Amino acid sequence: MLFTSVHGTILTDASLEDAYLRKIDLRSAVLGADQLLNARIFAITNLPSDFADDERVQARLAECEAALRSGSNSTAT
Repeated sequence: MLFTSVHGTILTDASLEDAYLRKIDLRSAVLGADQLLNARIFAITNLPSDFADDERVQARLAECEAALRSGSNSTAT
């Protein structure tokens, strides 16, 4: 499976609001968990390992997955 990689990219000042982050490798990107809370993230998104225990990020991921399964385009919080 082909992923888009942002290896080493510094995203700390980037707005990821409503960004569709599916099949993207963010493992080595520099960003904050808060940035992902308004983005569309999925189980197939490779997130940095330090976000694995962040309950807010995991809740957002579950919300986006549910919206994808239901066919809903809206994943707004």
